Amino acid sequence: MRAIDLLRAQFRDAHAYLEATIDNLPLASLHFSPEGNALPISGHYGHVVIGEDALLSLFLTSSPPLFASSWSGRTGFSEMPPEGSPWDDWARNLNVDLSAARLYAAAVYNHTDRLLESLSDETLLRPLDMSPVNQGQRSVSYLLSLLLGNIYLHCGEISCIKGLQGLHGYPEN
Repeated sequence: MRAIDLLRAQFRDAHAYLEATIDNLPLASLHFSPEGNALPISGHYGHVVIGEDALLSLFLTSSPPLFASSWSGRTGFSEMPPEGSPWDDWARNLNVDLSAARLYAAAVYNHTDRLLESLSDETLLRPLDMSPVNQGQRSVSYLLSLLLGNIYLHCGEISCIKGLQGLHGYPEN
């Protein structure tokens, strides 16, 4: 099996897990703001989806992210996260139309899969200057690992916030 094929399968599984984690989530639960420093589910979901769209476009394509091109104005997120600064205030104030956001997310996931399919295993070793996001000199494989980890980390946050509301956290499968 090629490494790219494994990565494609891992992204498909991670995306499916994220979507199952937010499936049937009531609107009030999506925007629930926990006490302390925890952020609403809406912010976590937006961070993951918009971040994947932005970072893959920034580092692996010569085209703008979907939110700035074919999905402009219809992502389901009331605003884009701030560039280069903390996203907690944004997450607390974000309004999300979950149906529209999930359609945009599906487009991002499809775009990610098509992009990965176009890469060779050798591409994974290619160096990337990730200093625009304070990551210094890295590789394509590092970027992809970062994005995969981000999905699962925020699934955990979302599950915890669901639990704080008396909901079942992770999907049951």
